[in-house]
Amino acid sequence: MGYNSRRPHRVPLISTTNRKKRLQFARAHQNWTVEDWKNVAWSDESPFLLRHSDGRVRIWRKQNENMDPSCRVTTVQAGGGGVMVWGMFSWHTLGPLVPIGHCLNAMAYLSIVSNHVHPFMTTMYPSSDGYFQQDNAPCHKARIISTQLLGFSHTTISRVYKEGCEKGKTSSMRQSCGRKCLVDARGQRRMGRLIQADRRATLTEITTRYNRGMQQSICEATTRTTLRRMGYNSRRPHRVPLISTTNRKKRLQFARAHQNWTVEDWKNVAWSDESPFLLRHSDGRVRIWRKQNENMDPSCLVTTVQAGGGGVMVWGMFSWHTLGPLVPIGHHLNATAYLSIVSDNVHPFMNTMYPSSDGYFQQDNAPCDKARIISNWFLEHDNEFTVLKWPPQSPDLNPIEHLWDVVERELRALDVHPTNLHQLQDAILSIWANISKECFQHLVQSMSRRIKAVLKAKGGQTQY
Repeated sequence: MGYNSRRPHRVPLISTTNRKKRLQFARAHQNWTVEDWKNVAWSDESPFLLRHSDGRVRIWRKQNENMDPSCRVTTVQAGGGGVMVWGMFSWHTLGPLVPIGHCLNAMAYLSIVSNHVHPFMTTMYPSSDGYFQQDNAPCHKARIISTQLLGFSHTTISRVYKEGCEKGKTSSMRQSCGRKCLVDARGQRRMGRLIQADRRATLTEITTRYNRGMQQSICEATTRTTLRRMGYNSRRPHRVPLISTTNRKKRLQFARAHQNWTVEDWKNVAWSDESPFLLRHSDGRVRIWRKQNENMDPSCLVTTVQAGGGGVMVWGMFSWHTLGPLVPIGHHLNATAYLSIVSDNVHPFMNTMYPSSDGYFQQDNAPCDKARIISNWFLEHDNEFTVLKWPPQSPDLNPIEHLWDVVERELRALDVHPTNLHQLQDAILSIWANISKECFQHLVQSMSRRIKAVLKAKGGQTQY
């Protein structure tokens, strides 16, 4: 029928009003020729991350190799930082490329316009017949600017099943039938070495490298069949945090210090963390069924908006005994806001759950968690509970991370999805309140296994 399971084509979300404006623009310029468009200078800004993984990188691995170092891709918060650049070009030449800060405001854009756009336009279009294009970013519309993706047939499966039931056959008697396999055991070992050398190689690259120096070449279909026979499949690499040598040592020290802790010990720990939830989210893993020429059919599209259309940031805590408060916060948690959370939520929770002052409060190493006013507050209350010394880059050790996954999955499973931030916040609070006790207690019970995994990895990444 021509259908294949593919990723939906990602397109911007266009409102009714903006659809009309786009149509007006297209009608106004439908008679423009290439000569007319030569007079336009195009511009835009774009971010480039130091480390980037969009979930589309694929590697070759067997089923049990998901935690092999060569089958993982490290991740860092915000892509490990990046560079924002602004650039322009026209038919005639490339224009300037200007590195800018992480956010382009009106004053910085004014400087770009006066120092780069103006000279470019006056040089390229001395007859004043040039057009300068810019999008509708807020800084562009500021007043100071405007005034400047081995099957078998059903028959074969039925026949094999019938022979197994009636004759007890468990293997084929036709071993010598059919075309001789082009890739023998030696060839499979060669192909295995190629995979080990470059897990990210495409099918074409593997086939080309295999055929070098071979008397009989093979095609990509043979390569695919051989790899599947060997147990290899093209999969996404397992994403894990990037852990430095120093932090690997700290994780190992923490694991050694707590390797003898039992579930009873971990019951005394209250876990905390903050997490963002986007109103509209697409991680590139959604797949649809469509034919080859249906990529732009409305039912085969997934709309995208800048920054996920906005979102909600929440801070939460829990222990073996109960779920703690879930607090909506701003888009960025600073020291002052965190101090308010600690005094208004952490303090009452710890005093209620651990009246004998034998509780441990866990927090990660976010900048606001290590601020002086936060450290001083914990020192003043060190007779009531203890702050657990937490190793950096260790989300795999924090069970609350799995609770965020629970909330995210439940959000996506909603019959009616939130359409605004208020509805999103209400949905998150409702899902959090309904997480079962068995769920979060099971996560606390996993702490001993998590510690053993860190010890086995010598402080490196684990499967959690």
